[in-house]
Amino acid sequence: MHHRTRRFGVAALVAAAGLTIVVGAGQTAHADPSPSSIELLQMCDNGADSCVFHPDGGPSLFAGDPHQIGTTLFNCGPGAAAKSVAWTETSAESNSIGISFVNAQEGSIVGALGAFKSEFEITYGHRWGSSDATSRATDVKVAPGDKGWLVRSSPMQRISGTYELRFGTRFYGHYYWYVPFTITAAAPDATDTEVVSQREQPMTAGEKTQCG
Repeated sequence: MHHRTRRFGVAALVAAAGLTIVVGAGQTAHADPSPSSIELLQMCDNGADSCVFHPDGGPSLFAGDPHQIGTTLFNCGPGAAAKSVAWTETSAESNSIGISFVNAQEGSIVGALGAFKSEFEITYGHRWGSSDATSRATDVKVAPGDKGWLVRSSPMQRISGTYELRFGTRFYGHYYWYVPFTITAAAPDATDTEVVSQREQPMTAGEKTQCG
C-alpha cells in the first residue's frame, strides 16, 4: 500500500513562521514558562486553531509480555488430565503522556484523540483500535502430580509521531507548539504475533494436601 509521507522540518517551519519554535512540552528556546504535554493536547478542541498528528512511520507490531490467562489446572492423578480452559482478556492502550484515550472525556483530550485517529486512518487505510477483548477456550493437558496453566503474549502495535498545534494568538508566547507522542494498543488483526502456550510444573507439597 502506498502511504503518504508527512515529514516536516522544524527549521523550515521556523523560517516560514518567523517565530521561535518550541519543540515538545517543557523544552523552550528561552526562559518563558511552558505548558505541559497534557495541557497542550487539551487545547486540541479548546483553543488551538488546528491540531494535527504527524506519524513518524507505520505502526510496529510485536508480541506483548507473556502473562497467565485463565485458571491453573491441578492434577491429583492417577492419570493425565485434560481440560478446556476458557479465558477472556482485554488489552488496553497506553501512551507517553499517561492519559487514557479510551476514557477520554469531553473537554479533556477528545480533540487530540480525534486528530490522531483521523490521521492514522487517512495515512494507513484502517482504523486504530484502543482496546481489544478476546475470549477463547484452549485445551490444557497435565501429567499426574503436576499443575498446568496457559500463558499468552498478546498481539500489540505501537506508533510514534508529533502533534502540531497552531494558535491564532500566542499561547505561552508562541503560535506553534509540538508534542512528541507514542501510543501502544492491542492489534487484534495481527494474529501472527500472538503466542499462547502451556506451562507445567510439579505441584508443591502444600498443593498436594488439597487433593481429596
